[in-house]
Amino acid sequence: MNSAPSQIDPLAAGRALGVRDLGQNGLGARPNGPLVWFWCQSSEQAAAARVIAQQMADDGEQVDFLITVTVGPVSQNADNDLIFAPAPASKKAALRAFLDHWRPDLLIWMQGSLDAAVLAETDSREIPRILVNADGSPPLRSFGAWVPGRSGRILNGFTTAIACDEKAAAGLRKYGMDGDRIAVLGRLDEGVPVLEYNEAERQEVSKSIGTRPLWLAVDCSLAELGLVATAHKQAIRRAHRLLLVLVPRVPASAPEIQQRLTEMNLTSGIRSAGDDPDEEQQVYIADLPGELGLWYRLAPVCYLGGTLIEEQSRHPFEAAALGSAIIHGTLTAPHGAAFERLDRTGGARPIATADELSAAVETLLSPDKAAQLANAAWAATSEGAEATNRLVSLIQSSLDTLGG
Repeated sequence: MNSAPSQIDPLAAGRALGVRDLGQNGLGARPNGPLVWFWCQSSEQAAAARVIAQQMADDGEQVDFLITVTVGPVSQNADNDLIFAPAPASKKAALRAFLDHWRPDLLIWMQGSLDAAVLAETDSREIPRILVNADGSPPLRSFGAWVPGRSGRILNGFTTAIACDEKAAAGLRKYGMDGDRIAVLGRLDEGVPVLEYNEAERQEVSKSIGTRPLWLAVDCSLAELGLVATAHKQAIRRAHRLLLVLVPRVPASAPEIQQRLTEMNLTSGIRSAGDDPDEEQQVYIADLPGELGLWYRLAPVCYLGGTLIEEQSRHPFEAAALGSAIIHGTLTAPHGAAFERLDRTGGARPIATADELSAAVETLLSPDKAAQLANAAWAATSEGAEATNRLVSLIQSSLDTLGG
């Protein structure tokens, strides 16, 4: 059986989420009406839960959502209908206190190991449950050995399991789940918001750039600058008018970035200083906040910073949703699953060195190559729609049954 889930500060996590005040005890009052409990094991899963909450709100459903996350911080923004609480420990007293307080009407268990103690306590209260993003991994561990019979009993306590693929469905059947409870629908939509932009500004910047080929380096830190600048110098040997738009990880570092570029014999301008991306510049440092949506829309190719060194990257679906072909390094935390999905479907180009970055940029400057990658990326970001719609329908049906 699983050990007790690691705890995180509910107040700090709640502030990060932007959720309603949880009160002095970290719990807060249970809202009136239906309450759906999402058991998540990462911030990405919590983001997927947010998509469900938003879709149901858009449908006019009066439902509140309780989110517990067992591992790591939660950084996604949330609506007021999302409540964050610490996950209960796998002990009867803690579980009973948690369930007595929240009295959830439905449990949605996201991908990951199943906690037999938690599920047994919810079963004793006849709380229906749905398994989501099942990946076919062994669901239950007891003293280091798999217990298929026990796993089957626990798995069949779920009314439905939404499996990621046929392999995952086969894994669920292997561990004892009835096949008629399994639906192969893929993963839930992770719900990365589409970044906004100013159309008048886009037209003005596009006019300044003119017909120059363009690529984008997003969230570039001083530690990564040498790699990116070296890749650009190599690329302009073959495309001498190529412009690099560099969005610094820390906007205040723009002057130092410019100084280092000068030392590397690269001419540059800084957006906050009033410079325009004209023909005189080889690198344009786009350091104004809130403009990333603009640059993704202008650049057919982008490199996601932080993936060639030990720094966190932005979510790749931001770029994919706006039609920019994605290049990334091997360090994809904290969005490894999203990067893996893009790589698997041909929606991104993984690289490991500055030479490979330069080669990828040169290849993707071909419009048909960039379009092929961007189209595959768009398809990958849309994979979760079917699973999301099905789960919304299941939640609605379950709550209707309870209400009846």
